[in-house]
Amino acid sequence: MVSIGVAAAWGIQHASKRINFSDRLLRRLPLASAGLVGVLGVIMLVQGFADLAAPATALS
Repeated sequence: MVSIGVAAAWGIQHASKRINFSDRLLRRLPLASAGLVGVLGVIMLVQGFADLAAPATALS
């Protein structure tokens, strides 16, 4: 997830040099990225707790 965030930040920096984005949009992209990472983290946390609560089954 960190590498995706770094790649997105790097891509936006290079894209902003070539494409005329509004400054308002560019200022909000890091917030949107952080929100997406936060949502994915919460989903993973909930799935982890659900797996811990589930009874263990034999692997056979």
